Amino acid sequence: SERLAPLYQMRLLQVRQARRRLTAVKNYFRSIERRGTLDAHGLSFASSFVDPDANPYSKATHAEDVPGDMRMVGPPGTVKRHEIHATRPTDFPKESSDVLTYQAIQCREDTYSIDDEEMVRVRDAQGTPIIYDAALRDVEATADEMLLLGTHFIQSYSGKHVPDRLAVLEDLFQSEAAYYEAVKQVVDIYVECYDHSVEAEAQKRLAQTITDIMARRPRIDLALPYLSESYAAEIVAVQLEAQLLRELLVAQMGEERM
Repeated sequence: SERLAPLYQMRLLQVRQARRRLTAVKNYFRSIERRGTLDAHGLSFASSFVDPDANPYSKATHAEDVPGDMRMVGPPGTVKRHEIHATRPTDFPKESSDVLTYQAIQCREDTYSIDDEEMVRVRDAQGTPIIYDAALRDVEATADEMLLLGTHFIQSYSGKHVPDRLAVLEDLFQSEAAYYEAVKQVVDIYVECYDHSVEAEAQKRLAQTITDIMARRPRIDLALPYLSESYAAEIVAVQLEAQLLRELLVAQMGEERM
């Protein structure tokens, strides 16, 4: 038992690391889903009410402080003004740093980065690392499915020796983490297309496609003696899908630049 203790400790560390990788990808998926929901419904963290005092032209008292099309015409004391109001951006010159300080301007999107362990990290609009509680529930639900799957293969084992349950658990977590990391490659390509889409209906279709992809589950053949073959085939299939989509995207970009 003393000789096996380091082996089991190493396997437990591998399981823990694979679970962290899986959690990171699930958290990234929930962040993408949140962004699609906000874009679809036009939600914002800022209130729709804008204080009139925040309007840079609300306290203008001199004619030269008001855009040309909005200046009053006629003798003093009249309220006659042009019917066409200024809508050109050049009529309201402002520094970008000043615009971002207005009350109605607030960033709502998360940012993403890859750390030294090749895991995606999610930060909110203020730059704080976050993990969505829904992502933790997703990991728990996936772990429950993995336990059922592992139980099936352990019970169907027909060899002479007792199956190593911890080895099966490690294979499950490693395979799930690798599968969803491959799915993330496909999601990244669709997100890039989503970012460059300008039509509302096209964005809705892409958002639905991204949601469907993130909800994928690997198809496991329960008739096989072990789970590794099915997982390996699913991972390779998703990786090839991502490679094909990337080549199509690069070809499309090349056509539009010509």
